[in-house]
Amino acid sequence: MKVPERDSTVEVFAENRHGVSTPATFRFFWQGAQPRKPSRPSLYVLAIGIAKYRDASISLGYPEKDAKDFVEALKLQQGRLYGDVHVVILTNEQATRQAVLANLAQMKDRVKGDDVAVLFMAGHGFNATDGTYFYVPFDFDKTTAEASAVVYSAIRGALAEIPARTMLFIDTCHAGNVLGKTDLTAVINDLTARENNVIVFASSTQKELSQESDEWNNGAFTKALVEGLRGGGDVFKEGKVMYTGLHAYVSRTVSVLTQNTQHPIVMPGGIEDFVVAIP
Repeated sequence: MKVPERDSTVEVFAENRHGVSTPATFRFFWQGAQPRKPSRPSLYVLAIGIAKYRDASISLGYPEKDAKDFVEALKLQQGRLYGDVHVVILTNEQATRQAVLANLAQMKDRVKGDDVAVLFMAGHGFNATDGTYFYVPFDFDKTTAEASAVVYSAIRGALAEIPARTMLFIDTCHAGNVLGKTDLTAVINDLTARENNVIVFASSTQKELSQESDEWNNGAFTKALVEGLRGGGDVFKEGKVMYTGLHAYVSRTVSVLTQNTQHPIVMPGGIEDFVVAIP
């Protein structure tokens, strides 16, 4: 492994079939020659938004537009926070089960250590009887529900293996969900474990449903995210949107939009703050 030419923090933990230990943290200080000014990292975005399904009875209003609006907000970061912004967007009929799985695998292989990976997922999700979470692709079939959906282990397998900072934005707990209420608690707790290095922004808490409206032309969660990335999350007016600032802006804005009936979750807490956008 190449040692980065900068001060670094390393966490070491033990893992076996019983669980994962509390990490030991070590701080290393670079004392070699002054490195060249580093180039900006690259951002890799995979955005999936499904409003119109092959089974029209489960179609929604705004996930397609949500994905596109979220991507446009992140594209503005090219030349600002990131050197390059690489985007793959799958909407409606493009977001088949095979396409989602293939692009998750490609994302895992493309992202390098200094880059940032973002996965945005909007549409339907459901939990099997054993609690396993599934994301519902365009070609989902109710008669073979689990076999035709994207199982959580495939999502985890891609995100947990990315050797870089990774963020998941997920909005699949929609009001009027004919597939049943979606509980993301286990997904959030698992992905945000220290060894997985994933930060999760989820649209609502376990007992709530995510809302969308013609008044906003978006889901409440995405409307708040886009506004936050474009500058609303710069809570201290310093010319940068920090992770904690985006969290605060999204939480407050969604609560106001939905009259305090929807509250996003951001996990894990207590991590070192970092810049997510430059307005």
